[in-house]
Amino acid sequence: MKWVIVGARGMLGTELVHLLGKQDESVMSLHRGNFSMTSLVENPALMFANVDVIINAAAYTNVDKAESEPEEAYFTNATLPKMLGIAAQQVNARFIQISTDYVFRGDSSLPYLPEDTPDPISVYGRSKREGEEATLGFDNSQVIRTAWLYGRFGSCFPKTIATKLRASEKLKIVGDQIGSPTHAKDLAAFIVQAGNSVVKQRILHGVSLGSASWYEFGVEIAKSLRVSPSSISEISSDSLSTGAKRPRYSLLKPSSLENFAFAHWKSAWRQSSHDVLGLMPEKNYPLH
Repeated sequence: MKWVIVGARGMLGTELVHLLGKQDESVMSLHRGNFSMTSLVENPALMFANVDVIINAAAYTNVDKAESEPEEAYFTNATLPKMLGIAAQQVNARFIQISTDYVFRGDSSLPYLPEDTPDPISVYGRSKREGEEATLGFDNSQVIRTAWLYGRFGSCFPKTIATKLRASEKLKIVGDQIGSPTHAKDLAAFIVQAGNSVVKQRILHGVSLGSASWYEFGVEIAKSLRVSPSSISEISSDSLSTGAKRPRYSLLKPSSLENFAFAHWKSAWRQSSHDVLGLMPEKNYPLH
């Protein structure tokens, strides 16, 4: 098969390129340095000739900044998926759009199902939802939602927290936002499995099992660093001033795929923390 990864230099895109390379698949890596909307619009059939699957891992993800830069957010999160969907349809390729838990309002008390109705409360969430709607307007397309992504490539919550803890800073982390910390490497495997499978569900949730607050995730990061969790204080979202509203409860119910199963987020973190944070692995940690 021939795959196209858009956003190939991001955290998830890099993992996808690495995984597909290990599987000896043909991969076209597209990023800001070698890809433009102009070339996409002018001749998509030429650009994506003989392509089987197009995965869009590119996204505008600065939730707060999106409130003051809505045009940029909508361009990347909504317009680009629409153009890629058109291109995929022209070359008869599968199109997979990566989306987010932020398409939900976050006032539920149960994990969100793929078929639940989105109701985003931020520019970021609304732009991602528009990207979902554009994607689902094309045949042979799928949306894969994920949440609280972390990994060895690029910036992420664990790296930010670890830097501060190593500097002996006292941290305040919100404990009333609930979601699913998810390892980018696991998500990449899930996406590739979906791309190799017949489309049975148009929307999938690619997240680890279990739930956590940002505070609980922070405590696990401290443990991985062998730093006392007492240096972290739990606070409420109301005590923070942020540019955008965030869903309080955006837990997604993981989707099932044949021959693939997500681990619990704590297990996934303990297996990957050495890689993400640049630590020496403990002898009793099962390694990837």
